Amino acid sequence: RLSRGYREVLSGEWPNAKRGGVREVVVQAILAKDPLLVVLGLKIIEEWSKQTLPSLQNSPDIPEIPENPGIREQLSENPGDAKGSESSGEYPAFFDLPRALEIVSTHFPGVYEKGKEREESSKDVNTRLSVRARVLTVLAQIPYTRWKTLRTDTQQQFLRMVSGGFESKLPNVRANACRCIGVILTYPSVVSTNAQQFIDGLSLVIRRVPEANEKVLSVRIKATWAIANLCDPNFTIENGHPLVMLAPRRLLSTLYRSLLQTARSGNPKLHPNVIRALGNISKIVP
Repeated sequence: RLSRGYREVLSGEWPNAKRGGVREVVVQAILAKDPLLVVLGLKIIEEWSKQTLPSLQNSPDIPEIPENPGIREQLSENPGDAKGSESSGEYPAFFDLPRALEIVSTHFPGVYEKGKEREESSKDVNTRLSVRARVLTVLAQIPYTRWKTLRTDTQQQFLRMVSGGFESKLPNVRANACRCIGVILTYPSVVSTNAQQFIDGLSLVIRRVPEANEKVLSVRIKATWAIANLCDPNFTIENGHPLVMLAPRRLLSTLYRSLLQTARSGNPKLHPNVIRALGNISKIVP
C-alpha cells in the first residue's frame, strides 16, 4: 500500500545512506528465506513499478502528504540515476530510481531459481506465495527504455526464465509468462537481434490458447491477450511486421485455426482478445 500511495515519501528514503534506505529493505526482503517475505518484497517492486498512481486524493483514510520538491533533485544527484521518468505520476516509478534496475538484474535470476525449486519440491504450493509469478510480473513492467540498457546476457537470461514459466504447474506462473511474452517481445531490439525469440515466444502462447492444452481460463485469457499484442499493426521491425517477416507459414496456420476455433466455441471471456487479434492480423497479413 505504501508503494502505491506514498511514492513521494518512499522515493525520498530510497538512497538513505545513514539508515540503509528503502532500497536495502527491498533487497533484504527478496533475498529472505521465508517465501512470504520474498513475495512481499516483490510486491513492493510490482506496485511501485506501475505506470499510473491510483487516485488517493479523496480517500478519507489516507492523510495528505506535504509535497517535497527536493526529491527529484536528491535522486538526480545519485550516480546511475536514469534520466527521464517512465511514470505518468508526479513522483518516480520504481525503475526511475537509482540502481533499481541493478536489483532486478543482479538478484532476480537467483530468486526465480529458488522459487522454482520450492515449487517443484512441494506437492501443494500456495499460488499466493508463488515467487516465480511475482518475478515474472515485475519483468513485464520493465519499460523498454530500461530494458534496452540491460546487458545482452541478462536479457537472454530473463527470456529463458519467461520460457521456463510455461512449464510451471502453477497457473499464475503460466499466466504471467504469457503476459511477459506479450510485452517483452514487442520491444523492437529484442526481435531485431534474434528473430527466433519471436517465433519461439509466439509458439509458446499459441499452445496455451486451446482448452485441450490449457484447462485454466485465466492462462488462456493472458495467452490471447499476448497474441493480440504481438499482432498489433503498430509493432514493426525494419522490414515490416514480424508476423509477416519472421513467422513460418505452418505457425501462422496454427495461429489462425486456434483463434478461429476459440472465437466460435471458446469461453466468451476470451472473445475480446481473440477478436482484437484477428482484427490486427487482417491489417498486416496479405
